[in-house]
Amino acid sequence: MRSLQTVKPKVSPLVNKNGEKTETYQETAQVLCDFFQEVFVTDNDASEDSEMPDADMNKIPLSFEKDKVKDLLLSLKTDKSPGTDGLHPMVLQRCAEEISLPLSI
Repeated sequence: MRSLQTVKPKVSPLVNKNGEKTETYQETAQVLCDFFQEVFVTDNDASEDSEMPDADMNKIPLSFEKDKVKDLLLSLKTDKSPGTDGLHPMVLQRCAEEISLPLSI
C-alpha cells in the first residue's frame, strides 16, 4: 500500500540549540524531545489526587446509564481501526445490547 503513495514520508532536518541542522533521525528526535520537555509542564494536581484517601474517593458520584452506554456503542464508526484495547468498533457496535449493562456497571 505504501508503494502506491505519491508522497513519501520524510523527516526534515531541524535546527538544534547550537544553531546546527540535524543530520540523522536520532538527532532530530532528540531536538523534538528536548523541545517538548521545555514546553510541557508536569501537572501537580495529578500527584495530589494520588494522595487522596480512599474515603474521599467514595464521595465522587459516578454513574453510567445502560441506555446511554448502548447509544454510544451504536454510534461508533465501524470503518475505523481498533483502539488500544484491540476491539474493533464493529464488534462493539454489534454487541451493544449485550455488553451495555456490564459496561455500565
